[in-house]
Amino acid sequence: MSDLGTKFAEEAALWADKKVPYLHRGETDRGCDCTGIIIGILTKFGKLKNYKRVKYKIDWNVHENATESITKELLRIGDFVENGPEPGDILLFKFGRCSSHSGIFVGGNKFVHSTGGGQGCCRYGILKNSQWSRRLSGVIRLNENKIP
Repeated sequence: MSDLGTKFAEEAALWADKKVPYLHRGETDRGCDCTGIIIGILTKFGKLKNYKRVKYKIDWNVHENATESITKELLRIGDFVENGPEPGDILLFKFGRCSSHSGIFVGGNKFVHSTGGGQGCCRYGILKNSQWSRRLSGVIRLNENKIP
């Protein structure tokens, strides 16, 4: 596990403990969405200089190209791994036909993610429960050599 991965997981846990509110396309600890928490934390660490986020519609998760969009976006900063997740790894979740949600594995069977709806905020999810484990579609590990 890399030092960046450990720090990334620790910061994600702080955002969940703080219950950072959900904000579509938000990328700060004042509001974020599921990919925004990833971008926000890496930006806070001084990474992702000159990073331009891929644009997608508010209902991007129902489009077939969502898998390509979110995966391409996250593969700009990491690589797929086959073994189980380590703290700081990015988890991709599939709802329907496409990967449409992401989270940050923090260890101990938990991950941090940000979702809208009635409980719209950063919060913990349990990876091995039926809702999340059956939807896990990939694990991406941060690669400092790829981060702009």
